[in-house]
Amino acid sequence: MTANNVLGCEIVLMTGEVVRIGGKHLDAGGYDLLGVINGSEGLLGVVTEVTVRILRKPESARALLIGFATSRMRASALATSSVPASSRPAWR
Repeated sequence: MTANNVLGCEIVLMTGEVVRIGGKHLDAGGYDLLGVINGSEGLLGVVTEVTVRILRKPESARALLIGFATSRMRASALATSSVPASSRPAWR
């Protein structure tokens, strides 16, 4: 997700105040204000600067299709981590 790669931003609020959130490194704790700004999609202010983390291109990519007879079996497989973490859906 893009929000996971945004490290910081500068935002101009509706009052005209300029606010910097985050920086060059991920924040250790506290409220996730950067996540709130990313999720607001411009409703809280205008983003004028963004610091992002650049990831290397993966050496390979694979498609994976997993079928389950019932949704209960799917939930059980996700709960016991028998499905690789990279293939777990974000909506579980």
